[in-house]
Amino acid sequence: MIREISSYRFPGFYESIFCYSDEFVDEEYQLACEFGIDPNRIYFEYIDFGKYKLDVSSEYMALYVEAIIDVLPDNIKDNKDFKFELVDKKCVAVISPQYYNYDTDHCYCDVDTNETTLKLIKDYTLSLEGVEEYIAKHFTSRDGFISFISNDFEYWKSLDVVEYEENMLIALLDMLLSLSDDEIFNNIAYETEEKVSRYEYVTAIVNHNGKEYDLYDFIALKEKEVV
Repeated sequence: MIREISSYRFPGFYESIFCYSDEFVDEEYQLACEFGIDPNRIYFEYIDFGKYKLDVSSEYMALYVEAIIDVLPDNIKDNKDFKFELVDKKCVAVISPQYYNYDTDHCYCDVDTNETTLKLIKDYTLSLEGVEEYIAKHFTSRDGFISFISNDFEYWKSLDVVEYEENMLIALLDMLLSLSDDEIFNNIAYETEEKVSRYEYVTAIVNHNGKEYDLYDFIALKEKEVV
């Protein structure tokens, strides 16, 4: 079966490791010094921010799926029916909120799996130490937070995993990683940032007399004026 998954721990692209204010400030200052330009007039601009978001999300979800498999015990992975594979690393959907007040970006991908595998993952996750406390803490409604996922541990156990709705399956996978090693999410984000360099998606711009120039076009123009 094909199931769509995501992670509620994905950092998104608003003041996160993948995109934040002044992320290029040091590089902009260095270029300004190198070419004798006012630092306030030079800045980096994304050439195709949409592609950057897709590439980051694709890498993140690929590493996320790898991490899920890595934390599972060998007796599960050695099961002859075990199957949990990313369908297509490049086929990832990124959904961004209209406003970032209460939410951030989410990315989704498809995995090829089966009922046996999902049941093994479910049973193992729900047997981990601290699982009941985790469910109560993360899925109990409170002031300012309405949970759309049950906080009843017995409900999680009794419901057939193939009947888990998308949000519950995502929560199960996040829970598996969190209870195995909560640093996994930081590691996935750091590795993604290393593999998808933001510098491949930007260009340096110079604002001169109200007009914007590519840095090297501007340098060439100034050299021509000197000549």
